[in-house]
Amino acid sequence: MNLSPAHLTRLFRRELGRSPARVCRDMRLAHARRLLQSSFLTVKQVMAACGWNDPSHFCREFKQQYGYSPTALRVSAPRPAAEAIDIVERRAAG
Repeated sequence: MNLSPAHLTRLFRRELGRSPARVCRDMRLAHARRLLQSSFLTVKQVMAACGWNDPSHFCREFKQQYGYSPTALRVSAPRPAAEAIDIVERRAAG
């Protein structure tokens, strides 16, 4: 492809309505939300697993996206039983 980064960004934004950086951020936040809902990882571990280094920045972005903090989600979200997690992990391993 013979496209400049600026032109590629314009095409991306025109097709998806968001910049590549915004799409990447939204995907990272969605992954963090799934981990908070379905794992026993701490908020700090989830933050690191999703590529954030600054806890306040992560919490601010998360709350802006979903309307509640990661901690509030963790408190309210029922997590699966340890046995269910083991079954899922074994299936994923092959």
